[in-house]
Amino acid sequence: MCEESLRIGREIGDRWNIVQALSALGALALRQGNLARAQTLVREEVQLARQLGDRMSIAGALSELGSIEQRCGNLGQAGAHYAESLTILRDMGSLPGIAIVLSKQGFLAQQQGDPERARRSFQDSLALYAQHGDPALAAGGLVGLAGLESERRSDRAALLLGSAAALFEASAATAVAFDQTIYERHLAAVHAQLSAATFERAWAAGRALSADQAIAEALRSDD
Repeated sequence: MCEESLRIGREIGDRWNIVQALSALGALALRQGNLARAQTLVREEVQLARQLGDRMSIAGALSELGSIEQRCGNLGQAGAHYAESLTILRDMGSLPGIAIVLSKQGFLAQQQGDPERARRSFQDSLALYAQHGDPALAAGGLVGLAGLESERRSDRAALLLGSAAALFEASAATAVAFDQTIYERHLAAVHAQLSAATFERAWAAGRALSADQAIAEALRSDD
């Protein structure tokens, strides 16, 4: 259907519908792991969105392109795309969009070996969800903090991953904020560090939390 929409949009020169189709097809290609196709589609999406002057579409496309470049290992380009997207979203006051990009920046900082910057990004993202956004979309930040906690408190990491799993199941939109393979990697690491009983207890406790409770737990300081 999106392919057909793209074909028709190109035939009649409807750039707005072309942008929408490119966005949907790019997201699908990314989920399927076809990074080269996703990159081509979303780069065109960014270019057309700039021509249209549609700032929300520009910000969304840059955020998606950042995810693609990060998956390709182009971390500098990913960071630049996230930063430009965040600037636009902050200027527009789009708080849910800001929260998503902050979470993406957290995963990027983690990949770049900067855990403190990653922690700040995840915490800022979750704080925005708690105050202004849809907390059901906060799974990405929970996964990111769980990865950081796994180095200090494996039981707490298991709890956060349990909460993230429940939120992920409740809202497929969380996929925009993080790569599912990151979740699986953290889950395997934490599972290996804990006894089966301890892991199951923490996991179940996390799943039982509401979205607001999970965010509050993630933001709680042990100090």
